[in-house]
Amino acid sequence: MKGTSFFDAPVKKIKLINRSASSDITDNYTGGSVEDVNVELCITAKKKGSFGPLRSLTDRFQVAQTKLLTFGDMEFNEVSAEVNIGGRPRRVGVIGCNNDSGLIDISQSVDRAPNGHPVFDSVRLQSLEILEDIFSVIGDEK
Repeated sequence: MKGTSFFDAPVKKIKLINRSASSDITDNYTGGSVEDVNVELCITAKKKGSFGPLRSLTDRFQVAQTKLLTFGDMEFNEVSAEVNIGGRPRRVGVIGCNNDSGLIDISQSVDRAPNGHPVFDSVRLQSLEILEDIFSVIGDEK
């Protein structure tokens, strides 16, 4: 979706995450054999559907000072959304306990060296792609 603010891009997937979930929640599924578990709930729109623009999602997920979102009887401390930025689907943090709200995740798009670290030029190219997309919107709004 080139030339569109990523805040206006349609959300195709929402992921609710609870890092280090309590054993009360996970014991039912792990038989009590695992102590430290992350719980993720992924909600995906049908093929041509969406959950609306990212902007509306961030408004809907306003949370209290606890920084937790309750879904059913489970609490989640992170929410991310998948939107197209720079012509690619990218994960954007909506709610995060480590100030990663608004973070655009490029970790799945960069090349890695044999030692597992990201290759600098690959990170640079991904960053430029995202910035060009954002600047194209800013230029359109002038």
